[in-house]
Amino acid sequence: MSTLTERSKEARIEKQRKRRKIVIVISAVIAAVLVMLAGWYIVESVRTKKYTGYSVVKEFERQDSNTVRYRYYDGDLLKYSHDGASALGGEGNALWNGSYDIKEPLVDVCGRYVAIADMGGKEIYVFNGSDTGTSVTVPYPIASLKIAGQGVVAVILEDETSNVIHLYNPYSQADKLLAEIPTNIVSDGYPLDIALSPDGQSLVTTYLDVEGGGMQSNVCFYNFSEVGQEKNRMVGGVPYKDSLVTDIEFCGKDSVCIWLENGFSIYSNMKQPKAVYEELFDEEIVSVVNSDKYIGLVFASDKDSSKHNFKLYDIKGKKLLDTDISYEYNSLSIVDGEVIFYSDMSCTILRIDGSEKFCHSFDAEINYFIKAGDKNSYYIIDAEKIYKIKLTED
Repeated sequence: MSTLTERSKEARIEKQRKRRKIVIVISAVIAAVLVMLAGWYIVESVRTKKYTGYSVVKEFERQDSNTVRYRYYDGDLLKYSHDGASALGGEGNALWNGSYDIKEPLVDVCGRYVAIADMGGKEIYVFNGSDTGTSVTVPYPIASLKIAGQGVVAVILEDETSNVIHLYNPYSQADKLLAEIPTNIVSDGYPLDIALSPDGQSLVTTYLDVEGGGMQSNVCFYNFSEVGQEKNRMVGGVPYKDSLVTDIEFCGKDSVCIWLENGFSIYSNMKQPKAVYEELFDEEIVSVVNSDKYIGLVFASDKDSSKHNFKLYDIKGKKLLDTDISYEYNSLSIVDGEVIFYSDMSCTILRIDGSEKFCHSFDAEINYFIKAGDKNSYYIIDAEKIYKIKLTED
């Protein structure tokens, strides 16, 4: 009898122990879920936080005239004019300086490399972010230029009979001319624009063909690796008969966006170019913008002139955002996953998901609003000063 009692007692104790374990496991799971939810809430709150004000972290005098222009430079500022260029850090310090004498600057930036030339001139000035720069002299007047992430420069040159495209390595100790692409006006048309991949291995050109009384755009793809050399450098081409090409830009290392007057096309794999996506629109396109990951378009509204529609895609053609906006802006850019609209009196920053990160009206006129390298930091430039700011919630 005592044995049965002891067994029954042991069974009760074991059952209670199992219950305690179950309670502990359930409590731990609930606690973990609550921690995850709290973490998600905190992350989501930070991710979607809206800022309405800012504090000035640093301010310094411009010490230049209003003829000087500024642009984003890998988290710093690039300033350039007709007589020189320099980069400014967050403390207002000059990171490098270079001088030249030109009338109408053509400028392109890739990473820390900068190419500057005079429209119609024959000299290209290249800066690598650490010295006073180098230069390349070309045989014909320059019409357009692009630079890659290691300093390789592509230019359209205006020959007397037909334009030609040259590719240069300004740092080569031997022949700086890497490649020459003659253009056939009869078969291709007039070269209007070029896009150079960040690694300098791929070049895309757009031509305007006016033969036969009409107009069409032709896009040609060139590759300077072993693949391109096997195919005489040209690895593909596509005609656009129903819509003219307005611009071409690389989006990342191996994708290019071909902007059309009524839409866009995306091609990838520059060794064997392949169409990834194309979309044409009936609405009037007001502005276009792209980065290494995103492609954006602003459309006019038929009903209200103060409102626009903004669409955002990734470089595979997936639509990420389709929203109506009513921002006043004269400049539009995408930097670090943020879409920045600004005018001389206001600025709005959209996240990729469409949430507003920052919306502010300024008390005085500004010339530039440019992303800085630090988190939530930007540069505001007016006629007299440069301000490095940090966003605040009030």
